Amino acid sequence: MKVTWSSIPYNDRNGVILGYKIEFFDMYFGYLVENVTVPSIVREKEYHNLSIYNLYGVQVKGFTIIGDGPRNDLSETVARTEESVPIVAPSHLVGYNLSVHSILVQWYFDSNERNVLGVLLGFRIFLNGADNEPNFHPSTRDVKNDTNMIHFGGLWPYTVYNLSIAAYTRKGHGVISQPFLVKTDGKAPGLPPFPVKAHNTSSTSIQVSWREVDKHYHHGVLLGYKVIVRELLQSAVTINKTVPKGTNVTDINGLKIYTTYVIKVLAFNKYGEGEYDEEFATTDEDIPSRPPTLVTAWNTSSTSIQVSWQPLNDSYYEHGVLLGYQLTYHRTDERGDVENLVFCPDELTTNITELDKYVKYTITVRVFNSKGFGPVSPPVFCTTDEDVPDLGPLNLQGFNTSKSSIFVKWDPVPADERNGVLLGYNIMYNITNLAPSQSSRRKRRSVSSATFTALVQPGQENYTIYGLFPYTLYSIGIAGYTRIGVGHWSPAIYIRTNDEEPQIPPPDVMVFNTSSTSINVTWLAIPPPLVAGILTSYLIKYTELDDEGKNVTSLLKIVPATQLTIELTGLEKYTDYNITVRGATVEIGVESSPVMVRTHEDTPSKPPQNMTVVQTSYSTLNVSWKAIPKPFIHGILRGYIMFYKKTIDFWTGINHTMKFLPNMTSYQLTDLEPYTNYSVWMFGFTSVGNGTATTVKYAVTDEYVPSKSPVNVTAMNFTSHRSINVSWHPIPHGFVHGILRGYRVLYKKVMMQDEEWSGIQVNYTVQSQSLSTMIEDLDNYAVYQIQVLGFTIKGDGVISQSVYAETCRCSKELTTSWYMMEPYVTHNQSTTSGLIPRILEPLVTWCCGNCYNGHGQTDINLIHDGQGNNAQKSNATQVLVPNTDLMFPVYGFYGKTTHEDYGYLSVVTSPGISFITLTQEMTSVMFKSTSESWPLFVMMLVMVLLAGVLTWLLDSNQNPEHFPRPFIKGSYEGCWLAFISITTVGYGDRAPKSFWARILTLVNMLSGFILISLITANLSSDFVVTTIMASKKTLYMTKVGAITRSFEYSIAVRRNALVNTESEYYSYKDLNDALISEEIQGILVDTYIATSHPELFSASQFGGPPITRQLLPYESVYGVALERKTDKLRKCFNNYLKFNKDEISRIIEGNLKQPGVSEESAAEEMSSMIFDPSSKYFQYLYKYIGLALIGAVMSGLTYALLLRRKHSVQPRAQELQRIQRIQEARAMINDFYEAFSSSYREMKRRHREERLRCLKKTIESRTKDTCQEKNS
Repeated sequence: MKVTWSSIPYNDRNGVILGYKIEFFDMYFGYLVENVTVPSIVREKEYHNLSIYNLYGVQVKGFTIIGDGPRNDLSETVARTEESVPIVAPSHLVGYNLSVHSILVQWYFDSNERNVLGVLLGFRIFLNGADNEPNFHPSTRDVKNDTNMIHFGGLWPYTVYNLSIAAYTRKGHGVISQPFLVKTDGKAPGLPPFPVKAHNTSSTSIQVSWREVDKHYHHGVLLGYKVIVRELLQSAVTINKTVPKGTNVTDINGLKIYTTYVIKVLAFNKYGEGEYDEEFATTDEDIPSRPPTLVTAWNTSSTSIQVSWQPLNDSYYEHGVLLGYQLTYHRTDERGDVENLVFCPDELTTNITELDKYVKYTITVRVFNSKGFGPVSPPVFCTTDEDVPDLGPLNLQGFNTSKSSIFVKWDPVPADERNGVLLGYNIMYNITNLAPSQSSRRKRRSVSSATFTALVQPGQENYTIYGLFPYTLYSIGIAGYTRIGVGHWSPAIYIRTNDEEPQIPPPDVMVFNTSSTSINVTWLAIPPPLVAGILTSYLIKYTELDDEGKNVTSLLKIVPATQLTIELTGLEKYTDYNITVRGATVEIGVESSPVMVRTHEDTPSKPPQNMTVVQTSYSTLNVSWKAIPKPFIHGILRGYIMFYKKTIDFWTGINHTMKFLPNMTSYQLTDLEPYTNYSVWMFGFTSVGNGTATTVKYAVTDEYVPSKSPVNVTAMNFTSHRSINVSWHPIPHGFVHGILRGYRVLYKKVMMQDEEWSGIQVNYTVQSQSLSTMIEDLDNYAVYQIQVLGFTIKGDGVISQSVYAETCRCSKELTTSWYMMEPYVTHNQSTTSGLIPRILEPLVTWCCGNCYNGHGQTDINLIHDGQGNNAQKSNATQVLVPNTDLMFPVYGFYGKTTHEDYGYLSVVTSPGISFITLTQEMTSVMFKSTSESWPLFVMMLVMVLLAGVLTWLLDSNQNPEHFPRPFIKGSYEGCWLAFISITTVGYGDRAPKSFWARILTLVNMLSGFILISLITANLSSDFVVTTIMASKKTLYMTKVGAITRSFEYSIAVRRNALVNTESEYYSYKDLNDALISEEIQGILVDTYIATSHPELFSASQFGGPPITRQLLPYESVYGVALERKTDKLRKCFNNYLKFNKDEISRIIEGNLKQPGVSEESAAEEMSSMIFDPSSKYFQYLYKYIGLALIGAVMSGLTYALLLRRKHSVQPRAQELQRIQRIQEARAMINDFYEAFSSSYREMKRRHREERLRCLKKTIESRTKDTCQEKNS
């Protein structure tokens, strides 16, 4: 703002003006902006950086050395800075749809002066189509400042519009509000599915197809289409079928045969049904299903039968357009051929002619249409009537017998030609006008109406005619007759013909065409001697013939007898004519043989008819026409010539020419340019030249896919681990071939983790105006092949050259989940370290690399897991957290690649597992070795009891002395025998006598050998094995403890140990307490962990040295569980670990102690405790065996003293009796042996002979079968 003033008038200065004091005020806020003093020579002052459109006031006063003078009036020196645009946008924008075509928008605006910064003129509303509304153009409307609403009409139904509002001054509009969306209301679809096409697929079905309604005319969410079918002649709907959207073809089945239907198709949404498009279609024909009715036949003559029938009463059975009836007839005696006659539909009766006379016929009728013939009617039979004979008497001969009589004779009429019952012969004769010398020049002909007749009986074969005129030539004929009449006449015989009209035609008639409308005819004169009279003229007859050679019109020309040539003019072009010439006296003579000639060809006078050009594809047009009407061809049509060219080049372009054969009526133009307008015309031609051309027809080829791809496709590498930015330039002009609908970005993963990858190609569609896009949701550490193509409504165009882009390997941070387990993971206050974290830091830096177009380097987050919680966990069961990149430590094994649903990376390998136990008592080991053999003792006891009872059952009848009859006593003795037999002692005090009892005893004894051996061997091996296994403390069936879900836990399960049966253990302190309390018999601990925790596994903790029974050779691995996107780096991780083994080994060696085991094995220790005299186990054994020996000796001595008192001697007589019985038994056994041996040898001999007989029969039978097979 610039302030100027004039100097104080001289009379008012009252001294020397030293200067001026200027006070500048902000009138809106009411404060002094600036107070400045200027010299007296200054008359103006400029102020900058003032508020826009603000009211400022200024007061200026002069001053002298005495003081300040008066200031000017402030209200008179007020000015405002220039206007600007508003700095605040309207708020509280609300939009409503009032109808399908209008919306109402309301808003609020704070019109404070500091918001407007000028004079508010009104509001400017910007309307844009958020949807792709057809033919919509963004609009801007201004309203006055006193309104806060606006109504928009003429909008597209069910369309989202984007609106924004700004206030404006004369400087322009200010800040535009945030855009908001308003959707107009919906309504029923605005267009029918056009065009609807329908065609029959069978006699009872029609296929309906339509083009889907353009989405801009859905006016809502399209639910589907309704297909309404009704018969043309009925108002009721036959079928109402609904099909889902996306389907544009359906089959309508179950329709009536050959019935015309009206088919309507309409789209519908929730707002209602749209307009319909209809089509008419008729189901296909089918063969008729019934024959004609009331077929009757009766003869109407000797060669004809009248047949009539009734049509099908119900058109339902016609099943199509009735083309006619087929009548079939044949002789009943099956002589001759079967004849078929075809009649039009309106013909219901016919007269069959040219039948054999006096013959019985079989007649049937059936209906036919284009699909074939229907069933045949029941046959009817009819016989033709009698008729006159078809042949006259044979070999008629005659000669004059006098000047007034002639004798004639003949052979009778053949029986097959009589056509009825022959009643006699009729002789006819008349007088001719030919001279006798001219008889040789006349052709023989049938006798005309006779003047005289004579009747002869049928058996008579000659007759003499009397009462004739002399010197007169008679023609004589004879015919047989039946009740119907006189039959055919025999060839006549002639005598003395008189002069008459010329009997020969003019000779050498020559004919040739002279043009397309004229013919020249020449001939020679008839020789006068051959004319019976005066020749007066010649008659030239020319007859026009049709294509079938039938006469059309005939004309006659007469010339004097002296003229022997004539030119026939005014004829039809290229038409056949029959021409004859005959002489005439007072009567017209014989006609010459007809000569056929054709007028010359000419060019067609009409073009091909009804030519149409129809679009069939993007590169083809189908041209069809009808043939030139034959009367206008004027010759032999040699073919058609077609010209076509681009319409845009109609006056300058080159004609493309095609020639076609005359029988062609359509042709498909190929290799045309897509989406191009073409002009087509054609004409027919003969050998003379080209005919009249058709009018020019125009047609446009269909759209096609673009023939070139978008150019300059580019993609940026390493922008993110999940996305790639792609851009391109449009398809060059002229290669779209239609309306470009958009672009498709095709991408697929071709490399994953530096390895080739066969990925699935994904399509991503963008709008046609977009030339770039961001591909999201990609995999990290992957290379993608990217291509771009344009597409039209016809499909996808040419794909661009592939470009390749790579995503970053890792995200900005890798989240972790871990629990403390020394030495693998340690945690001290805020620092997390250990073997695994120390190895992971350089490993992640190496493999993740630098995402140089994105986030840069990748860091390991040891504070939070993938779900935002604390990364430190309390035990191994909690370490697996979804969406966490690194989870450790996790047990594994060498070669392991997965852990549950995660990948796995082996980081640190442990040399094995320490199995730590306490010393066991030997008594339990020995007791176990003995007690485990109890099943064999039980088996032996059961066998003894079973054998004892069976022996008593088998031998108690024959040997009651040893096995008494009572069950208890007898079974007791049997059990005793079984026991001494099974133990192989065999005292002999009890012995079986029966055969089966002895066999049972033998089996029992053999079983005893086996069973005692088994018991002995089992006790020995079980004692040794149990002792060794007890000393080893193997894992099998041993109660052990291990960290839950650890590698040691899985090894214990695999070794069938009873692991964690009492409780679950999550820390090594828990394992230590359980072993001390003997809750478990041993613990499994990783060797590195055991050496790292001497406070838990030292000798002082167990009250004595714990025994590390063995170092189990299971190399356990501690590693990291990898989330899916991090697992892709596993190969790189492994390569790093492989190539940096020395560094990793130094980390491990610097933090661990090597494990050790006891020098003396547990088995050696246990065995020394058993067999060492100084061991407590040997002392226990020595003590108890010595006591048992003393007890046994004392018992034996006591028993011996008791036996001495009961000693006695057996009598001698009893001894002799026993010897005698033994001798008798031996003799009986010898006799039995001899008898049995003799019987056995005899049975063996008979058996051998029987086998020989069977073998001979078998050989004879096989020989006989072989011979029969060879003979057959």
